[in-house]
Amino acid sequence: MSKIRFDETARSERYFSATLLSHLLMVNEFAGLKALFKDLDIVPADSLSTDIEIVTELDPLRDGAKANKNIESIFAHEGRMAVPDLFLRWDKRILVIEAKFFTAPTVEDLDAQVSKQREAIDLVLSETQYRECEIKYALLTVNKVRDKDNLLPDVLLLTWSGVIDILRGALGEGYQSNIDYCFKIIENAVKRSEKELSKSNNDYRLVANIEELLKTLPELIASEEIFVGYKGGLKELERAEFSTLDQRSHYKVSRSQPNSNWIRIDIIIKKYLDLKLAL
Repeated sequence: MSKIRFDETARSERYFSATLLSHLLMVNEFAGLKALFKDLDIVPADSLSTDIEIVTELDPLRDGAKANKNIESIFAHEGRMAVPDLFLRWDKRILVIEAKFFTAPTVEDLDAQVSKQREAIDLVLSETQYRECEIKYALLTVNKVRDKDNLLPDVLLLTWSGVIDILRGALGEGYQSNIDYCFKIIENAVKRSEKELSKSNNDYRLVANIEELLKTLPELIASEEIFVGYKGGLKELERAEFSTLDQRSHYKVSRSQPNSNWIRIDIIIKKYLDLKLAL
C-alpha cells in the first residue's frame, strides 16, 4: 500500500476554492481574475481599473453586522443565510461563485443554494459600496451542470477544467513553482473527482416497489446499499403521501450518497410505515 500525501487526497471544497484557485486568480497582478472576467464577458467599462476585491467564504450578514448597525439588525432577524465560496470584484463588475468538488448536487439543490446567496447579498446591498455594480452568479463544478428544466437561466455554469484552461492561457508558459503547484493539485483532484462521480452515478440497482424494498432490506443492509434516491430529498419526502410511496414505480438503491437527494433507507421506510399506520 502506497504512502499518501495530504494535498493529493484532500477533498475540502474550501481548500480548492479558497487556497488554490484564489492564489491563481491573484498572482501576476490578478492576471487570472482578469482573464476569467474577460472570458465570461464581464470586464468592467474601465478595463484599466486596479480596484479589485477577492473574498472567500463570504458571509454577507454575519460579517457585515460587525461594521454596520442596519446589517446588524438584519442579521439579528435573519441569522446566517448563505456563504458563497468566492466573491470577486473588478471595479463595478462582481462575480459570486459557488464551487463544488467531489459532490454532484441536483440542479434543484444548486438553484436553492444560489437563490439563498443572492437573497443574502440583496438584503445588505443598500448598506454596501456595490449598489451600482453588476452582479453575476456562477456555479463551478467538476462536471458541467445539465440544466434541462432551465432552473438556472441567469447563472453562469463553469467547470474546474474550463477555468483551469482559462487561467493557464492567462499565466503563460514557464510557470513559477507556486503556480505550477496549484495547477497540479487541482488537475489531480479533478481526475479523482471525475472517477468517483462516474462510479457513484452508476453504482445503484433498481428495486421494483416499496414492498420489494422491505423484503430485501436485510440483504441491502448486509451489502451496505443503504441510500435511496428520492428527487427533492428530505423536504420532498416530508410532503409525500402514502400513495406516493406505495405506488412509486421503482426505487434506486446505492452504497454511496452522491448528493442530498439520496436518503438513508431507514428514513424512507420509517416514513412509509408512519403513513401506513396513520391509515
